[in-house]
Amino acid sequence: MPLIKNVMHSQPGSIDNELRSVFSECGVKFHIVKHFKGAPVQGFIEKAKSEQMMLCMTIRQAWADVFWFTLFQEIGHILNDDVKIRFVDYDFTDTEEEILADRFAQDTLLNPDIYEEFIKTGNFSIEAIKELAKRENIKPYIIIGRMQKEKHIQYQTYSAEKDRYKWAK
Repeated sequence: MPLIKNVMHSQPGSIDNELRSVFSECGVKFHIVKHFKGAPVQGFIEKAKSEQMMLCMTIRQAWADVFWFTLFQEIGHILNDDVKIRFVDYDFTDTEEEILADRFAQDTLLNPDIYEEFIKTGNFSIEAIKELAKRENIKPYIIIGRMQKEKHIQYQTYSAEKDRYKWAK
């Protein structure tokens, strides 16, 4: 997990190749694919006949925090053995598997005890967020995105600090 988290600090143009390399070392095929029009899917996993796992990320949204959360959520599905042949992660599902994978992603990206203490301080300045991100070896947009989703801050707060990926065709 630390190797995958480190890729977050790479230049956007090299993320795909770096992730593919890390996942290959783990025996997992990794691909970033074009979004399927009309399908609310951000990632899916599939087990080939050879038993090799494949993890695909779709570029549905350009927000970097959504990409990284979804990536770690898909890893959670693999580790939880949620896939028999194929597991498609739809935005609107709220199953036990999704809840566990969400928790895995949250807790892997950001230590839950440290995050809880941070929230209790009430100091949500960009400086405090950047300091926490540095300590946790993540980008500030991970914390900002989570705080926005959990309604600790409004969605427009610090949105200029959130990276957007522009994926080549």
